[in-house]
Amino acid sequence: VTSGKFLRTLLLITGAIMLSILLIVLLGGDGLDAVIRRDSLLKDQRFDFWPIVLAVTAAYWPAGSGIGSFLPAYQAFEPLSAISPLYLNNAHNDYLEIALESGVPGLLLILAAIGELGSAGWAAWRNKGHSLHRTLQRLAAVVILICLLHSLVDYPLRTVTISCLFALAAALLCRKGVDDIDVFAEDGGRQMQNNCNLSVETPDPRL
Repeated sequence: VTSGKFLRTLLLITGAIMLSILLIVLLGGDGLDAVIRRDSLLKDQRFDFWPIVLAVTAAYWPAGSGIGSFLPAYQAFEPLSAISPLYLNNAHNDYLEIALESGVPGLLLILAAIGELGSAGWAAWRNKGHSLHRTLQRLAAVVILICLLHSLVDYPLRTVTISCLFALAAALLCRKGVDDIDVFAEDGGRQMQNNCNLSVETPDPRL
């Protein structure tokens, strides 16, 4: 039982570290500084080029411009008033970028993935169990939700660190079956107790 509790604590600490790394990457460095210095969210340049991205998406609808073609597709429609020494390498909204590049097929795949992850996350939080497996699933659901929400205003899953964390969280969330560690930690103690309570046969005095 002690080993099971130790493994549970270790995995929970690992999950907390994973979530902390995610938050540091999302909010750390120049990104957080830019948000703090910004006078108003309404002045964010995303609101200037998102309408252009939508226009490009409509032009290539429904098949999309092709995976990885965002930059040339956008520049072909970019108005002269928006041209500057800086160029837009991504849409800063992964859902818009997927719609532009992949069209209807890409959006259907995204909806299917979100539906699967959402269903698994909902089941993890609705379940009243408090096993290690269920706790890790709930933590994974939170990590996935943060990534999906952040993708509305940026492209976090296109960075290696966050994409690896997202993949790990998805694997934990969608894992099926019984958690071996929980069986050892919770059921193992009861099984041992049941074995100790087995009746001992008394020798027949007539033998």
